[in-house]
Amino acid sequence: TVSQPIAESIQARHAVSPFVLPHGYDAVESNAVVDTSRDRPMRIVFTGVFYGAQQPDTFLHALRRMLDQHPTVQFIAVFAGLLPSQFTSLVEQLDLSGHIETLGYVSTGEAAELMATADVLWMTVGHQKQAAQIVTSKLYAYFGSRRPVLGLVPRGAARDQLERYGASRIADPDDADRAADHLFSLYDDWLNDRLPTPNTEFVDVLEGRAIAARAGARLDRVVECHRGTGTGR
Repeated sequence: TVSQPIAESIQARHAVSPFVLPHGYDAVESNAVVDTSRDRPMRIVFTGVFYGAQQPDTFLHALRRMLDQHPTVQFIAVFAGLLPSQFTSLVEQLDLSGHIETLGYVSTGEAAELMATADVLWMTVGHQKQAAQIVTSKLYAYFGSRRPVLGLVPRGAARDQLERYGASRIADPDDADRAADHLFSLYDDWLNDRLPTPNTEFVDVLEGRAIAARAGARLDRVVECHRGTGTGR
């Protein structure tokens, strides 16, 4: 299974000890370079699809609140992927049109370059049934970029992974005030060249080849165990 909460749920219902093998990311060689100048807006990037409880509303409200509290901040929030039907009207309602860039669908390679060149990435897992067990594959792609991540997530698997990543700011998915505070903190860190850096040991073991090696080693142990007991014959 892909997360500890799911493993614990399975273990509570069945007499088994599940093996946790998380999502990983594919290491991609890229010539993309992060623009280190500060005479431009900070780029906050989202890649992917909004669906179900995963919606942009809290993030957009947080941007508005940050602007109301700190009118001089300069940023562009970039959205690559499919947007919900209410997105444009909410952006207009919050008077954010000058701070939003929508790219529509992009290829995997283009998404990887957007992540690699972002100043900050953001993602969300909304409140819903079994939200504590949800951890998206997108989050691990973000980890692979080694960029700071704003996570609007409930307590559970996604929050745990963000905390272990280290270069993260975390708020409840309905807490626009807290998200606004984090956004301004990240903006201030970006402006002063002190954005957080990730736990490299944590990130390295999530690379696709490392995940495959762990899966292979586990299968080898299972095969050896079956051979030893004769159950594999």
